[in-house]
Amino acid sequence: MRSLRACLRDEPLIRLMAMADLWDAAIEASAPREVADALAFHMTQPTRARGVVEALPEAAREALRALLGQRGRMPLAAFERQFGAIRPMGPGRLDRERPWLAPANPAEALWYHGLISRAFDSSSAP
Repeated sequence: MRSLRACLRDEPLIRLMAMADLWDAAIEASAPREVADALAFHMTQPTRARGVVEALPEAAREALRALLGQRGRMPLAAFERQFGAIRPMGPGRLDRERPWLAPANPAEALWYHGLISRAFDSSSAP
């Protein structure tokens, strides 16, 4: 499984800044890699993580519990059927629409908080 830092380094700056805002992280860096590293450090602080999860809407917390119940791995199609799909948006559309302010569904709430990431598992399932 990829580390949080590695996942964040693949994200556009606008999404990183949205996550920083949702996590109330005052990040002074401006280069995407530095923002990703600072945000990863911030997000791994247990007290902060607990506060963010507790502040999520109940439906998003339910989605997170379901995912954790599957040891953090769930087929995308199954997750989307139950909790909604994340609308594809490039950096320009993200900047214009700011979907993290009003997520369309529980999946988007988790996505914009940086609590889920898309990953592909090449190992065989048990």
